[in-house]
Amino acid sequence: MSGQLGLSHLAHGGSGSPMSDLIDLVVVVLALAATLLHLSGARRLRTSDRGRRELPPWRSAAFAVGTLVGLVSVSAPMEHLAEELFSAHMAQHLLLSFVCAPLVVLGRPAVVFAVALGHRYARVVRPLRRLAVRTRGRSSALVVLAALHIVPWLCWHVPASYDLAVRLPVVHVVEHVTLVLSGMVLIWLVLGRVPTAPAFALLLTGMATMGALAAVLAFGTVPLYTGHTPQVWDLTALEDQQLGGALMWFPGSLAYVVAVVALVYARLLRPRAALPDRQSPAPPREPTAPPDRDVAAYPTGQPHHRPYR
Repeated sequence: MSGQLGLSHLAHGGSGSPMSDLIDLVVVVLALAATLLHLSGARRLRTSDRGRRELPPWRSAAFAVGTLVGLVSVSAPMEHLAEELFSAHMAQHLLLSFVCAPLVVLGRPAVVFAVALGHRYARVVRPLRRLAVRTRGRSSALVVLAALHIVPWLCWHVPASYDLAVRLPVVHVVEHVTLVLSGMVLIWLVLGRVPTAPAFALLLTGMATMGALAAVLAFGTVPLYTGHTPQVWDLTALEDQQLGGALMWFPGSLAYVVAVVALVYARLLRPRAALPDRQSPAPPREPTAPPDRDVAAYPTGQPHHRPYR
């Protein structure tokens, strides 16, 4: 199994170990289970018109492509490159965080899995959704979102933690999982119910942080990461690091630009464009009084005056 998919093959140099084989097996099983659950839930959801509107075919395609990108990102060829090149490792991180995670979220896995698993899934997810609704828009919740998105990128590119992930397969897995969660937070800022102004602020903060980290790597004069062998590609360690910084800077910044454009469209432009053409409202109907029993009793329409009692 480690010869086919190596989330850990990788934890660079751990190929063939029992831990590597176990992690590879878990990755494949989880990806297969998620795909089958999504197919089952999508088939049930599309039995109604409302379900077909909530999950058009392109969302299922996005989930499938995102899962495939995730598997390719941790495949043996990609991991072999990540062993040799820091820049390939950065490309792996970008694919997981900015391609795999957003595509999977666009597939609406929470809704589809809820349909596939029924009440068992609802009992687990409902408290989390209530917590999200209660904390939505609070400053503490926004700080947590910012931390979930930004801290993994800063933490895992500190040389000490980076080298630890290079040496230990389990730490490498944690690194990849947190980067995927970081990308999910990014797309949730666009599609979720975070208020518009804080969502813009968090996206710009993430872009600035990514740019600063990329600048440190791209313009540095001392190699910070020495656990790779770029010499086989006729690169020095510093050149490899600078190439990785350039990849983080340009494709990474492009991901934030796309997110900001999507946020502008989703929050500011689409609601107006989606409004149907309003026709002139019909004139209000005059209220009609209930029929008088005494008038209705006389064909001539003359009211019958009751004597004073």
